[in-house]
Order: sequence, then C-alpha cells, then structure tokens
Amino acid sequence: MRERDFYDPFKNMPLKLMMLVEVRPTALKNYGEMSEDERIRADDAARSAKDRAEKERIIDMIERGEVF
Repeated sequence: MRERDFYDPFKNMPLKLMMLVEVRPTALKNYGEMSEDERIRADDAARSAKDRAEKERIIDMIERGEVF
C-alpha cells in the first residue's frame, strides 16, 4: 500500500486541537488549569509521541488529572 493510505491526520496535530476534535471537554478543562510548565511538558510529550495511541494516552492522563 502507498504511504498516503496510512495517513493519520492526528500525527502532527497539536495536543489542544486533538482534544477539541475528539470532544474531550474534561481533558480540555484540566489542560487549561495546568500551569504553563505542565502544559509545555505535556505538549512536548505529545510532539515526541510515536503515534495517535500514545497521544491519546497523554490526553487520558490529563483527563484523569494526573500531573505532568
């Protein structure tokens, strides 16, 4: 199969936008309440994530209120 057949639009999507697209209001609320340093660490972790599943795990952590 060609590479474009495996295209994942979430691969390069910023973390906050991914939460908006997936309609994750609790994660968005918690993300907004995080300190700037925590948000930077979460965003860095999302940028270095290998795939969509790893980014979703980060969002799940934020949704549960786990500190980054």
